[in-house]
Amino acid sequence: MLEQTFGQSDYANAAVAGRAFRWEEVPEVRIFPLFARLSNDLLAEVLAAATAHRYISGDTLFHQGEDPQSLHVVIDGEIGLFGTASDGEETVVNILRSGEIFIAAAALTGRPYLMSAKALAPSRILALPAERLRRDLQSVPDLAAGMLEAMSTHFRTLVREVKELKLKTSAQRLGLYLLSLTPKRSGSAVAWLPHSKRVIAARIGIRPETLSRSLAALQQYGVQVSATKVSIADLETLAAFCHRDDEVI
Repeated sequence: MLEQTFGQSDYANAAVAGRAFRWEEVPEVRIFPLFARLSNDLLAEVLAAATAHRYISGDTLFHQGEDPQSLHVVIDGEIGLFGTASDGEETVVNILRSGEIFIAAAALTGRPYLMSAKALAPSRILALPAERLRRDLQSVPDLAAGMLEAMSTHFRTLVREVKELKLKTSAQRLGLYLLSLTPKRSGSAVAWLPHSKRVIAARIGIRPETLSRSLAALQQYGVQVSATKVSIADLETLAAFCHRDDEVI
């Protein structure tokens, strides 16, 4: 694993040596759902045993089947969760971004990881030792509430994705993915594919060859893709085809 230390000078050394993590050096963690309810003093106490690490694109954080040592929180970057079948075939199960925790169930139960984690882009990751975290959750109610909120939000996301897999066509799922690349809700838009088409196909639950057919099907709804550039002529037309606004979010 090509892991690099986080930050500079003494702060970088702290990640290696395991000394106290100073959240003030990374103030964005203050607003993450897991920590948002904590006072500054409690936050410093909860993060006292935490370490931060930097990963480059392609680095593996841990493998499916390994025993969990930490709860991981994305400071910034993108982390992909991959499931591997017995024949070695691999697929993307989820993609995580800033503020999200991942595979919390493994850290909380001490049971093996059900997925592997890889950096899809240069990323900074906060690691909270699992055993210490379990103790803190029993003694710090606001941390437990933050954990419930983070896991509940993740659960709703998973339920929505399962519904899309069962209720929407591959073209509709791809359309929803493309709509998620822009904050605009009306008019035209230009966006850029953040990942390879193989990763995108796995993320929405289709095969790469199906992705190509789905892109062709979306042309009649104003979608044009050239390399990594995505042009959407009318966002509302595409949203209507995907039934985006018919869903309870």
